[in-house]
Amino acid sequence: MVAVKQNPKINNDAYLVDYAIKLYKRGDSTEDIKRHFRNHAYTTQQATRSIAKARVQLKMAKANPTRTSTDASVKSPTKTSTETEAYTSGNVTVTGGAGAGATTKVTIVKKNPKGKTRTSLSVPDRHQLRILKQDLRMSDAGFSVMGVNSSKAETRKILRDKFGYTEAQIRRLENPKGTRVTKSNSTVSEFKDYKANKLSELAQQFQGQHNGMKKRVAQSDYTPKQTYRLGHLVQMKVLHNGKKTFINFDGDQVFLAADFKNGLHIVGKDAIIGNVKLPQKNGLTNIGKLLQVDYVTNKNHIGNNETIRFYHKLGEATKEMPNLLIDHEGFPIITGGGYDVWDVGIVN
Repeated sequence: MVAVKQNPKINNDAYLVDYAIKLYKRGDSTEDIKRHFRNHAYTTQQATRSIAKARVQLKMAKANPTRTSTDASVKSPTKTSTETEAYTSGNVTVTGGAGAGATTKVTIVKKNPKGKTRTSLSVPDRHQLRILKQDLRMSDAGFSVMGVNSSKAETRKILRDKFGYTEAQIRRLENPKGTRVTKSNSTVSEFKDYKANKLSELAQQFQGQHNGMKKRVAQSDYTPKQTYRLGHLVQMKVLHNGKKTFINFDGDQVFLAADFKNGLHIVGKDAIIGNVKLPQKNGLTNIGKLLQVDYVTNKNHIGNNETIRFYHKLGEATKEMPNLLIDHEGFPIITGGGYDVWDVGIVN
C-alpha cells in the first residue's frame, strides 16, 4: 500500500529561489509564478520570499556579469554564535554569520559556462584536457589508427573524475552542435542508444535518483516504446461534454510517463478506461480536454524522502490544455498541450 500525503509543502528556500529564477528566465510574469507556487502547494509566504530573492539575484547577476573568483575569510576580534542559513545566488554561494562581532566566512565560487568549478589548471593539465577533448571527438576507428593508448571509456572517466564534466557535457563534446544524433545522421542502434541515455538522464533529473531498471508494460500502440516514469497515476480531471469529470485509477500497474522529448503518456495494464464507447480498430476517440493529473512518487532531490501525492493543473498559465484520447483497447493517449517536464515537476 502506498502512503499518500496530500498537498506537499517543500521547505527548501534555495531550491524554491532557483525554481522562481527559472520561471523568470522563461518569461513568466510574477503573477504566473505565484500561480505555479500555489499549484505545487507552497504557502503565500514561501512564494513571496522566493520571488523576492529571485528578483534580487537576477538584478545582481545583470549588474555584475563578470564577477571574478574569490575565496576570502574575514574574522573579527570577537566571536559570536550567530549564524545565517546558507543560500545559493546564481553562481555565488554565501555562508556565514551576521551582526557585529560575528565570525563570517564568505566563499564566492565562479563557475564556467559548462558548469565546472573553475580552478587554476597547471600547464600539463591544460594540455591533457585539450588532448582528451580531441580524442573524444575521434571515431572508434580513429582511435585505433592514431594509436591512442586509452579507450573512449577511460577518456570519459578522466573528464568526469578529474575535470568535473557531467555526462551531458561529455555527450556534447562527442556530438558538437551540427552533428547532434538524429534519425538521419545515425544508425538505428545509435539513435536507440541515444534515446535510452537521454531517458536515463531525464529520469535522474525528475526523481533525483535512477536505478537504471527497465520494465515492459502494457500500453497503446500509439505510445512510444521508450518512456521514463514520473510516478503512479492516481487520478485525472477531464472536461468531457462540457462537464468536469474525474477518472480514478485503483490498480498498481498504471503510470504517468514521459518520452525523451518530455511528452506525457499513460502506460500500464491498469490504465484502461472503462464505461466509454470504444472506437473501431486503429481508430481514436476524443474524451475531452485534460485539466489535471494527480500522481504519486518520491522526489529525492527536493528533500522529501517520502512518497507523496503531487498534482498539476494543465494549461493553467498558457490555457493550452492537452486532449485525452482512447484507442480501440481503452488505453488513454495524451496529445497536444503547452507544458514541459522539469526537475520540480510538470510546468506550463
